[in-house]
Amino acid sequence: MSAYSQQTPTLLNHHLLPMIPFALKRPALRLLLLVSLAVLTAIAGSQWSPAQSQTAAPTYAQDIAPILNSSCIECHYPGGIGPFSLRTYTDAKNNADKVAGATADRFMPPWRAQAGWGEFQNERRLSETEIAKIQAWAAAGAPAGNLSQLAPPPPIPASNWRLGQPDQVFTMPQAFDVPDQGDDIYRYFVLDGALLEDKTVVAIDFQPGAKAVVHHANFFVDYEGRGRKLAAADPLPGFSTRETGGFMDYGGASAIGGWAPGVDPYQLPPGIGGYLRQGGDIVIEIHYHLNGEAQRDRSRLGFYYAKAPVEKYIEGLIIGTQDLDIPAGETDYWRHFGMDVPADMELVDISPHMHYVGKEMQAIATLPNGTQKPLICIPDWDLDWQNTFVYRQPVPIPAGSRIDAWFRYDNSAANPANPNKPPVNVQWGWQSTDEMSEIYLGIVPENWRDGPKILEASQASWWQWATPEQIPAPCG
Repeated sequence: MSAYSQQTPTLLNHHLLPMIPFALKRPALRLLLLVSLAVLTAIAGSQWSPAQSQTAAPTYAQDIAPILNSSCIECHYPGGIGPFSLRTYTDAKNNADKVAGATADRFMPPWRAQAGWGEFQNERRLSETEIAKIQAWAAAGAPAGNLSQLAPPPPIPASNWRLGQPDQVFTMPQAFDVPDQGDDIYRYFVLDGALLEDKTVVAIDFQPGAKAVVHHANFFVDYEGRGRKLAAADPLPGFSTRETGGFMDYGGASAIGGWAPGVDPYQLPPGIGGYLRQGGDIVIEIHYHLNGEAQRDRSRLGFYYAKAPVEKYIEGLIIGTQDLDIPAGETDYWRHFGMDVPADMELVDISPHMHYVGKEMQAIATLPNGTQKPLICIPDWDLDWQNTFVYRQPVPIPAGSRIDAWFRYDNSAANPANPNKPPVNVQWGWQSTDEMSEIYLGIVPENWRDGPKILEASQASWWQWATPEQIPAPCG
């Protein structure tokens, strides 16, 4: 309550009342007195009592349900990938403390990119106001509010495909048995289904068959049949190439996407597509991280095709470094890499990648005039919540620009994600307990003839020493 509202009753009772008999005898003062009494009485009556002065707690119906409906229940519904449902008031009340804790830490919704470093599609970042509402609601005992005025939540998806039923589904021809013990496994599978005609793909979704052990997956189209030959010669389902993902180096296979836990379906902006020629085989590489329990996997891939002609076609690049040797106990180990851009291009999406001791990363583009354009920053890396970040609008990168990236690693016992206890030296490698330092870029060359030149520039990043000359300022 303000000081003014505390003084008003005192003024009315002790200062004005003695004047009433005197004023009533004088007509000129009578009207003034009556008006003054009316105004002061209204002011006094309108002031909050101590109980009323406390802001009413947010309610589920008015404040919380809209937040959950827009940012949470796409995963948190019965049968969804979230560990509990948040579709009803009872669901939300029973999990109010969990929701409050996860949102306060910004662990949920799973969006790791820092605000102000690129504008991306489908951002699931809560505002400070929304987080404060959830905190206050949980602290007040999760009041319901007027549930009769509650808008219904969005419908539960009709299928497990998050973008609806795909135009074409490619499935592993048979299940692969993942053992309970041993080193990580990299395995390739030529999927059932064929590209019977030229297609333009505008979205891709992946469904792991054994979620507990599928660490990540990469997708290729093989136009020369090499995958089928390798699979026919292997007694197990699929095939392997030195357990190191070597199929990625094969010139006849084009990379068309990837998946990791927490990644949204890959959906291109309007007017952009990926061109797939008739006759190619769809091949997936799956990295299995064994967890002590035998699993059976039969993953599948869904393609969504353009319903109208597109204006541009996307191409993929990978920049990074294998110059990684992280000492045990090191908390502040940095790597730096980049590429010089030889031709005009647009950046459509960006996907940073590290493993467990990765801690933070940032990337910028320096334009020919010296202007710096922030591309992405992840100040608190989490392997379980990687993503392909698709820009709301493609980012123009003119010829003569440079893209630079910095990655930090924490290989100490204080890093709760460190899989080695006690810590050990960590180098680059394909095992999940090894490390990586790379960024996948989806680009559109201004002139399609410049595609090979841009690809060659990206490959050059891998042959540079990665010790940074300068550590960037934190972005978070």
